[in-house]
Amino acid sequence: MSEKFEKLKAQHEKYKDKTMEELIKERSEKLAAGQKELREKYKHLLIEGEEEVVEGKVNLKQAERLMGKIYYNAKHLGNMDEFDIDESNPEERFRGHQMRVIAAHLLEAVKLYEYIDTPVKYEGILYRRSDGRYGFKNSDIYLNIGDIIEYWDEGYDRYELGEVEHKNNDYYMVDNYREELVGLRVRIRACENHIL
Repeated sequence: MSEKFEKLKAQHEKYKDKTMEELIKERSEKLAAGQKELREKYKHLLIEGEEEVVEGKVNLKQAERLMGKIYYNAKHLGNMDEFDIDESNPEERFRGHQMRVIAAHLLEAVKLYEYIDTPVKYEGILYRRSDGRYGFKNSDIYLNIGDIIEYWDEGYDRYELGEVEHKNNDYYMVDNYREELVGLRVRIRACENHIL
C-alpha cells in the first residue's frame, strides 16, 4: 500500500470513534494554540500597553500601527520588479516571477494605505451643474473621469470606494454603476493617487 493510503488509514483510525462535537472542540483548541504561537512570535509588533489580539481580532489602532510598521518595507519591495536569479534554474525563474506578482500586490496595498492615510478634502451631496459635470453646491470642486471618490452605501452603512467614468454623455461610478449620481453623498480626499 502507498504511504498516502497508510496516512489516511491512520487518520481514520484516530478519529473514527469521536463525535462531531469532540472533533470541533479539538480543532478549536488547535487553532487557539496556533494563534497563541503567532502572538508569541510577533509580540514585538504589539503596541506597548495595549491588550493583545483577542480571538484573532485586532483593534483598529493596533492594526494601523502594524500597517505603519510594514509600510516602508512593503513600499520598497513593491517597487522591485527585477531579481538576480539563475535563469537556467526553472524553480528560480518560477519564484522570481511569483515575487514580482507579490511585489505588484504590495504596491497596490501601499497605494491604498497612502490613500486612506490622506485627510478628507471635501464632503457633500452631488448635484449636476449647468455644464453637465457633477459637483457640490457652494464649491468649485467637480468630478472628472478617473477621480476616486468615496460614496455612502446605505446597504453597508459606510463609505465605499468608487471611480468616476463617462459614458453616453453622462458620468457614472465604475464600481457601483448608477444611472443617477445626483443626491449621492460623497467624500473626496486630498490625494492624487488613483488606486482602483
